[in-house]
Amino acid sequence: MKDSPERASRELPVEKTTDHTRGRYDTIAPLYDLMEWPVEQWLYRSWRHELWAEIKGPKVLEIGVGTGKNIPYYPDDVHVTSIDLSPGMLRRARPVADRHPEKQVTLREMDAQALDFDDDSFDDVVATFVF
Repeated sequence: MKDSPERASRELPVEKTTDHTRGRYDTIAPLYDLMEWPVEQWLYRSWRHELWAEIKGPKVLEIGVGTGKNIPYYPDDVHVTSIDLSPGMLRRARPVADRHPEKQVTLREMDAQALDFDDDSFDDVVATFVF
């Protein structure tokens, strides 16, 4: 089905959409954990534990690390390369990674739409609340 010219003219180029999304996450990064705190305590925390118990690695890619909420749940025997589009979110994730030196984590700013890794770089890929 072909898009109408009106619809095509309203859609933003991928770069502008990406910049817009990055800006929104940078803006909310300082408040993100507070905004999600109730549901994190009630539901997500146990779910994260179950999810990461299934990850074997040894090389893992996490897309959308955000503020680092998954980092405490990373298995100790895997190396996780954690990417996020937002520098603001990564600034929040860094102290979480620092508080868990037993976790093997590399934080990188990167867009999931333009991954900068060789083929077959990872054994598992995880994305929570990203898509």
